Amino acid sequence: MKTMEERRLLSSDIRLEILNRLTGGHWVTFTALWYSMGLNSGLAAHHLEKLAEAQFIIEEKRFVDRKPQTRYRITSNGKAALARKFDSAP
Repeated sequence: MKTMEERRLLSSDIRLEILNRLTGGHWVTFTALWYSMGLNSGLAAHHLEKLAEAQFIIEEKRFVDRKPQTRYRITSNGKAALARKFDSAP
């Protein structure tokens, strides 16, 4: 059953697009997400933070070649929420 919070989170086309891009189950970097979606980094960070707070995605911070890298992957909660969203679509 969808909660009001879940409905609110998934009412954003940007958040839905982020979840769709992560459904492959592999890690995607922050830079790859915002750049490929044509967003600015601040807007992308805002929506990713909301999805992470709801535990729809996992955020991992690490260093690659001594440079910081943030990457994301969808969770089982995120997959289930996405499925509920499209199962109930008119």
